Amino acid sequence: MFLKKFSGIVAASLISLQWVAPAPARAADDYPKRGPITFLVGFGPGGVTDIIARQVGTKLSDQLGQAVVVVNKPGASGGVAAAQLLAAPADGYTMWACTSSLTVMNRLFKGLSFNASKDILPVAQLASVPYFLVARPELPADNLKQLVELARKKPGEIPYGSPGIGTMSHLAAEMWYAKEKIQLRHVPYKSGQQTLTDLLGGQISLTFDQEASFASYLPSGKLKALGVATNERSPTLPNVPTFAEQGIPFTAEAWTGICMKSGTPPEIVKKISAAVRLAMTAPEIKDRFHQMGMSPRATTPEEFQKRFASDGEQMGQIITKLGIEPQ
Repeated sequence: MFLKKFSGIVAASLISLQWVAPAPARAADDYPKRGPITFLVGFGPGGVTDIIARQVGTKLSDQLGQAVVVVNKPGASGGVAAAQLLAAPADGYTMWACTSSLTVMNRLFKGLSFNASKDILPVAQLASVPYFLVARPELPADNLKQLVELARKKPGEIPYGSPGIGTMSHLAAEMWYAKEKIQLRHVPYKSGQQTLTDLLGGQISLTFDQEASFASYLPSGKLKALGVATNERSPTLPNVPTFAEQGIPFTAEAWTGICMKSGTPPEIVKKISAAVRLAMTAPEIKDRFHQMGMSPRATTPEEFQKRFASDGEQMGQIITKLGIEPQ
């Protein structure tokens, strides 16, 4: 009697397991039929990250058959948007247009309620934006080698600006200066616009910046670009040589991608990744990105996660070397 009862319990348990096991697959099959997908942007409307999210979001809507709604949540270099992502369920209905600053966020800001490397899941890189070394026209150096020679003659004297301590512009500059064993004087600002204003005004001599910010000042000679820190020349600024072409190999670029909350079902992550790859083949996206000096990307989750970890380690070493403390 006992054996019969035990056998019945086991059989019932197996039936129960058969019923429960397919649940994740059903969730992926149903996704995203339950409703629209929120696409968080950690910056205001009209910026580069916002434009990327809206361009890609429109195409993802077509691929997924569900509305992708861009919601701007500016603040704390994307930290406000990250907090909202983590407050939502890990069900794929909330995404975040994460940027490369995420890799060092925990090293730069005190009191964050999350650990980026554990709580946030990189899903797909969407775009990369190379940094250019830009100078005022009066600087007596028209290429990178001349700049290095000048800096070695005047260690710590040439002022360069960035949008703030710990920003990608600042860290890219310090990485290159350390590589070339030169010293320049850092002048931190509160925004990229302030940095550009003082560069145009002659208060600083150099900055690492992205094409969309300074390109309009090149034709008039108000600024000059000494090099682009990527492996290929920019299609919109083809006359600016790469660092490697000048015999000084170096790459530095910012990126924007899609991140989700850790714990999102793998089947849903795969579905989003596949939709991104199809969306990024659209000619209008490629054309728009190139116009803004960006390169479109469509990485797998594994590729993006590897990039995230590598960038975090590299940037973290620079932060430690510079002695930057969390603010």
